[in-house]
Amino acid sequence: MRYAFFPLMIFVLAALTAGSVRAAELDSASQESLFKTKALLKSAPERDKAIQANPSAQNIDQMVKSVGGTAQTREEIYGLSAEVFEKLTRESGGDALKMQEILAKAKDDPKAFYEQYFSAADKAKLSEMSRSIGSAPTVAPAGAAKK
Repeated sequence: MRYAFFPLMIFVLAALTAGSVRAAELDSASQESLFKTKALLKSAPERDKAIQANPSAQNIDQMVKSVGGTAQTREEIYGLSAEVFEKLTRESGGDALKMQEILAKAKDDPKAFYEQYFSAADKAKLSEMSRSIGSAPTVAPAGAAKK
């Protein structure tokens, strides 16, 4: 169950790499961009505004809601994404193309991505989310028929 979130995490992270951080090294502009992206991910009201303005983000958020099941788990998923995004940004020097390459490799080898980009605390958070999702009700995706 631990790796079940990876496709979702990769979607969230891939959406973030589409131009949110620039420059080969984390210069002051890239640092500011990273700070703003993390703040956006961790602030539900600001994140929701950004999601409403972007159909692709709406689709990803619907997946987060569907997998997460609860508002608390949704926040935890975005919070963990913010932490992993920072590591990914620093590893790539803020190069969005390099981040996308790393995420493409993560789709093929999620365990290697997990080992490299998730700290012990991140791994513990992911394990706890996996356990809590097993016992939480899920939110039906938009447009799904009710039974």
